[in-house]
Formats: sequence, C-alpha cells, structure tokens
Amino acid sequence: RNITSGVLSGSTDNVWFGTVFGVSMLRPDGSWKYFFGPRWLPGEGFTTGMAVQSLAAGYNPADGSEVVLVATDTGLSLIYTLSWTSLETKAAFYQSQMPRFLRFGLVSVLGLSEFGSTNNYAQQPTANDGLWTSLYLGSQSFRYAATGSSDAKQEAWNAFNGMQMLVNVTGDVHYPARNFIQHSLPCPSSYNPSPSLPGFCWNGGTSSDEIVGHLHGYNLFYHLVASTPEEKARVVATITNILGGIVKNNFTLIGAHGDPTHWGHWGPQDLNNDPFWYDERGVNSAQILIYLVTAYGITENEMFADAFWYLVDEAHYDENIIDLKITQPSDINFSDDELTFLPYLSFLFGEKFANGTINPLYQRLAPQMWKSIQRTHSIVAREKPSLYNAVYAAAAMQLAGYAPTESTIERAVTDSQWFFQTYTVWQVDWPINNAVRIDAVFPHNDVGRGGPGDGTTHTLTLFPYDEQTMLRWNSNPFRTQQGTGFNELDPSPFLYPFWVGSMKLNTITTT
Repeated sequence: RNITSGVLSGSTDNVWFGTVFGVSMLRPDGSWKYFFGPRWLPGEGFTTGMAVQSLAAGYNPADGSEVVLVATDTGLSLIYTLSWTSLETKAAFYQSQMPRFLRFGLVSVLGLSEFGSTNNYAQQPTANDGLWTSLYLGSQSFRYAATGSSDAKQEAWNAFNGMQMLVNVTGDVHYPARNFIQHSLPCPSSYNPSPSLPGFCWNGGTSSDEIVGHLHGYNLFYHLVASTPEEKARVVATITNILGGIVKNNFTLIGAHGDPTHWGHWGPQDLNNDPFWYDERGVNSAQILIYLVTAYGITENEMFADAFWYLVDEAHYDENIIDLKITQPSDINFSDDELTFLPYLSFLFGEKFANGTINPLYQRLAPQMWKSIQRTHSIVAREKPSLYNAVYAAAAMQLAGYAPTESTIERAVTDSQWFFQTYTVWQVDWPINNAVRIDAVFPHNDVGRGGPGDGTTHTLTLFPYDEQTMLRWNSNPFRTQQGTGFNELDPSPFLYPFWVGSMKLNTITTT
C-alpha cells in the first residue's frame, strides 16, 4: 500500500518504485538503493515532499547514463548518475571543496543561512577544532607523501600553523584551546581573552579529543612533511610542551585555572583506581602509551621513556590496552573508536629513531598493541570503516608480517572501496529517516548502538553512506533519523582514509 508508482529503466534494467516515503530502486542483481529526504527529493524535513506521485525514466544521450524524473507532492526532482573514472577523481573533487571550510587554517563547520543551500554560509568554530583539523592535516601529510604535491605540502603547513595558533592563543605552551574567535573585548561568556594575541578570544575545557588531535597531527607532520632541522625542531618543541606538561602534572591536562580539565586524565590514580574512568581505561591507556612511544622516538627525551616504563611496569597499562573496547556490558562509543584508531596509526610511526635504530618503547609495546588492534578492529569491522580498515591493514603488515593478500586485509580493502564509492558527494547534514525501510533490521531492545536516549532508533543494518548522515568518524552509522539541512561539514572523513590507504596500501584507488 506504500507504492504509488513504478517504472522500468530501459538503459539499465533498474526498476524504480515511487512510495509515500521516497523512491526505491531495484537493481537487476536484487540489491536496493533508497532515495529519501531532501538530499534527493523536494522538501525541508523528514516528511514533506516524500510522497511520490509519478516517475519517468530515461537516459543521458551524451553518455547513456540513467536519468529519472520524480514528481512528489511538493515538486520535481531529477536524479542522475555521475561516473568518475577513479576514486582519486572523487578525492580531487572533495579537495576542491576544502577552502570553503578553512578558517585560519582550521577546519570549521559551515552554518547555512537557507535550508540545504550551500551558496550562503558562515564559518563556525567547533568544540574540537584541533581534532577535526588534525584529520585534514593527516590527509594532506599522506597526500604529500604519496604524490609529492606542492599543494598538499602547503595545505599541510596551513593546517599545522592553524593548530599551532590554538596553542599560541592561550598564552600557555602546555595547553591548546578548543577553538578561538576574533572578537573585541569583552569576550563572550564562554571565552577567555587571549593574553598573547590581542583581538582574539579562546574557548577552554580542552579534552582528550583535542590532545589526541594535536599529538596525532604533529606526529604525522614531523615524519611526512617537515624536512629541515628547523621545521622538525618546531614540531619537537610543540610535542614536548604539550605532552611534557601532561607528564609533569601527574598525567593530567591542566586548564586555564590551574585544575585538571574534565576529560584530560591519563594517570593510574584515575584509570586504574576510579570507577568513573572504567569506560576510558583502555582507550586512555593506549593514548598515553602510544604518544610517549612516538614522542620518545622523535625527541629522545628521557622524560618520556621514564613515564612509559612507569606506566607499563608499575601501572600495567600494557595490559589495559589489550581488551580496550568494552563489549560486556555493551558500551559502544563511536567517539572513543576514533580516539583509539588515530593513536593506533600514530604508533606505526614510532618504530625507529632518526638514526634508524629501533625505539625500545615501540619494541616493548608492539605485541600488546597488535593484539589490541586485532580485537578492536574485529568489533568495528561491520561498519566497513575505511579509516579503521586502513589502520588495521597497515598494522597487520608492519606488526604481524601479514602479506597484502591475507584474507582479512583483502576484506578490509574491499570494504573500504565500498565506503569510498558510496560516500556522499555533498556534506550537508540532510534530514534522513531510515526507520521506515522494510530492509532495516533492528536489535531486540534497540540498546547499545550509540546510546539510548538520543531520540531515535538504531539498526543492525549498515546502509550505504549516501543513504545516511555519517559525516564524521565519531558519528553513529546505525542511527535511523538525524540531520537538519542547515549545516555542511568538511570532506576530511573521506580524504584522510583515502590518502592513508594510498600511501600505506597503494591498493584503493580503483574505480
């Protein structure tokens, strides 16, 4: 009773069905594609414009590609296919979009003045400018390593300088801001006046998200982009200041008022002995160990080695990281997944000192780290996450000696290609509602995928990424209903894993 119309496409043999909730396409192989919401059809919400009145199918005479005209209760929509010869072409398209998102070299969210229109927007700071920018910095660092592109090198430098400004604006070399704005005094209520950059206000409460972003981005930049002794010394100083401040303050991040920030805790007094930190024990243990390993490899500063051996020999952090991801009771946290795999990737760069000798901290932690990566990836693999797949595949080859043809690596590459092929072209957070789909499979009690209480249901079914609104790596790809149509996010979630795979695996740039 939900079907309102149907048509057979002569150019592809696809069968299109109009319904009261959008358009469904049945391919000759029996698979479906679902076109719901304002991403594809007229309307400005979860319901308006979704009732299809009629369909007409044709083809583009220029290339024979499929074209479908859809009439709904509020207007017309033209759906057509755009074919790119390779994923690298798609990556180039995303790269061309990036300048719109950059503010002082930092990645911002675009607030759209009109629903779904990307013509008029305002660049807005986020709660985690350092983390989101580190993904772009990483993408450009890997792009430069893979291609030698001067543009990639300049983009990496711009992002690095932007992240440095997050540190400089606070006036405290140990403490990066979440974000900053240009603003005359007095600053808005949640901001502090910069003591070092007049005319700027900065936002504090910096969390582990930010610290991971900074240490991850700087580590990659040091190894892949910085080339002269002066450039490398600048990175070394920044890492030493941030991580050294954490080590000297009992493994906590000290904020603007002299107290540890709410989420800036990596010490055993918290992770091993305070039940509040049970959820974070594994992920935060991995973060601090990995960044001590990589910092020691870069700086050869014994402060970092001493801290590492204390956390391993006395606090047993190497045991904490093996069963890092909590599954019983179910405690799925997509943000923590991101804050786990970024350090995992960083670890792969900590193997050797500049003179080529083995870093003993890396050597000590490598067996436990591989067990941790194996287990964590086995849990998240069902999401077909290209970034995490690339990290897993690179780790499997480096830590376990796997060949590229090993079955789990081949599956990771195949799943990543599917991610890249289905990832949405435009990054607007369109309203999406997959709860009405007949092919959606729901858990018995709908608990445990992204947390109950967020106002929507969650599926066990992973739908193609252009049929949902997973626009960042801390997002829930199983959530059925989300999106506003008034925000546009940057394409780093595509660019970063694409270039990691291109440089580390050299196997994902297929059509």
